[in-house]
Amino acid sequence: IFGIFADQDFLSPTDEVLIPQDSLISYMETDDNGRITFNTNLPFGAYYVQELKCPAAYSLDGAKHTFQISPQTNDVNIIEIDINGGIPIQNQLIKKSLQIIKVDSRDSNVKLEGAVFELLNSYGDVIQILTTNENGIAVSNPLPLGKYSYREINAPDGYIFDSTEHDFSLTTDDDYTYSVTCENDPTQVTIHKIDKETDLPLANMTVGIFDEDGNKVFEGITDENGEVTSYCLSVGEYTFTELIAPVGYTLNPTVYEFELNSAGEVSGGTTIENEPTEVVLKKTDIADGRAVTGAEIQIINVQNEVVHTGITNENGEIIVTHLPIGTYTFKESKAPEGYILSVATLAFTIDEFGIVTGKTEMTNCPTTLEVYKVIYETNEPLSGAGFKVKTIAGLKTFTFIKEAESVYRYDENGTIEELFVDSNGQLTVYGLPYGSYWIEESTIPTGYFPSSAKKVTIGEKSTIDVPCMLVIPNSEFVKLGLDRERWLYPLLAGVLILSAIGLFFIIKRRKGGN
Repeated sequence: IFGIFADQDFLSPTDEVLIPQDSLISYMETDDNGRITFNTNLPFGAYYVQELKCPAAYSLDGAKHTFQISPQTNDVNIIEIDINGGIPIQNQLIKKSLQIIKVDSRDSNVKLEGAVFELLNSYGDVIQILTTNENGIAVSNPLPLGKYSYREINAPDGYIFDSTEHDFSLTTDDDYTYSVTCENDPTQVTIHKIDKETDLPLANMTVGIFDEDGNKVFEGITDENGEVTSYCLSVGEYTFTELIAPVGYTLNPTVYEFELNSAGEVSGGTTIENEPTEVVLKKTDIADGRAVTGAEIQIINVQNEVVHTGITNENGEIIVTHLPIGTYTFKESKAPEGYILSVATLAFTIDEFGIVTGKTEMTNCPTTLEVYKVIYETNEPLSGAGFKVKTIAGLKTFTFIKEAESVYRYDENGTIEELFVDSNGQLTVYGLPYGSYWIEESTIPTGYFPSSAKKVTIGEKSTIDVPCMLVIPNSEFVKLGLDRERWLYPLLAGVLILSAIGLFFIIKRRKGGN
């Protein structure tokens, strides 16, 4: 639509303004051929033609195309004037650009370079390829107004591909640039750390992730949930392994593999198992190698701090887990009943793979009592004697188990009460608790007088090397009238005394009766 405007003030004969300058006098719309013919009666003067409305999707031509109507030399009522010198007035097609801003979904301030998009027209034809720059921006060439769409065909490195197709329209209402912001989620791989025995999560494990060329692309430490996440890894194949184990655990040297695709999907294992460090300390009997139960053991670190105290089990062991890697010493802090406290201090070391080197076995010396049975007169060994061990009050007889000929060990659940010497007249007793005892002869060698009970005291010095020793002599029987052994005269004296006492009471009773 074009309008004719006055380009001057048109006055009456009395100089009154009839048509002010810039007044719209007439307007018309172009025909199908884009032409207009004004059939308007206009007074002589200056005018201009200006576009009032243009076709949709075109820009308005704001120029003033002036013309002049002047009196003609000959009598002419119709004047034909070609506006703009007969040159067509052109409208510029309106074009606008699409601007795509690519950002990280976690932080819009992080702009993403390298995202590639296809720009499509309303027919679905690809008309442009756009790639975001270092500022995360991609701008299309100017586009006519209309309907379009765009879609991502390549995600930025380290981000998940988004295949969604987005529709948009360019209209006259928009600014010169139509701007959209697109987010991408980063790829993420979460490594899990668990205890192999309990499946519980483990914190403070350091893991390394390596690309196909062996380059370390990530290093992180697991949190309290036993997890560490690597973001923005490129699509491809990776390996990962433990670099530093959590305190109290062995280093897992296994190399694991996983693959990451463009959709951010991870295939392969992402869990590392760890075994706790384990140290088995063993306590054995120095006499026969048996396991020693009930020994209290202390483990001490290099700062001289007691880090563990335990009691040996029925296998003579204490099993200690989760000790940090390093060197330790251990010692016995309390001996079980029937054993001498060991004064030894032994050392062991745990390496990063949980391998234990050094000393892990400690011996205990049982209390030791050795009884020797001899002939009084010759001090020669005497066999055939049996003994019982009793409390000082004599109310309890101790029980034993037999380990070898004439070798016995105290056992409160044992079934043997009488202990016999061997052919050499020797008897060995292990494991009596500290204290004093009566050693009572219960079986007397044939042809010998009995011996009285003997008292012994077992203490911390009653070791195998220096046992508590007891020598018990027996005298041979006296053969009356033939031998002049030392027992003959005491025996005869005893008989005479008893006879005298008996005679005394008989005489006294008779006198009383009279």
